[in-house]
Amino acid sequence: MLEDSDEKVNPDVKEFIDLMRKLVGTLIAQSCEMAALVYQNYYIEKKSTEEISKEFNVDEESIRIVSQYYDKNMKS
Repeated sequence: MLEDSDEKVNPDVKEFIDLMRKLVGTLIAQSCEMAALVYQNYYIEKKSTEEISKEFNVDEESIRIVSQYYDKNMKS
């Protein structure tokens, strides 16, 4: 919206917007990577959440949440 406006944008606001875009992009990319990692290792290779956590040094609770999503939605 700011790019379409004719108003001058404060450089601090522009920097903040650019940083937020990068942050959101990074979070989306990491979410996709986590989903792919869990899908491959939990759903395809049938590893436990504990095994995945130890192998990839990722918090087991995060893996469990994604695996529960797959358990719920893949059986439907």
